[in-house]
Amino acid sequence: MNDSGPSEAYHGFNLALLLIRLLIEVAMLVAYVDISLQLVSTGPWRYPAAAAAFAVIGVIWGTFLSPKARIILPDPAAYALEAALFLGAGLGLYLTGSHTAAVV
Repeated sequence: MNDSGPSEAYHGFNLALLLIRLLIEVAMLVAYVDISLQLVSTGPWRYPAAAAAFAVIGVIWGTFLSPKARIILPDPAAYALEAALFLGAGLGLYLTGSHTAAVV
């Protein structure tokens, strides 16, 4: 009989939540790439702009919000920065015409 205690169940639940969080953060990065592709719709700067958007948001997340962040922000500041990034992605999607994606 396998007697898994509450700590093992909690660990599995925690991993599931972390996976969901990772997928949501990747979706935010993709949203910023989509926004940049919509804003720079033609010309030679379209794909470099998308790569720059991905890099800038990735560096911000990696520097301030990742588990191994170089600069540890106080919790309220980290939550505010994370909310600003997600709200910016939603607003950008909405303003570029991706209304359904912005709401989701």
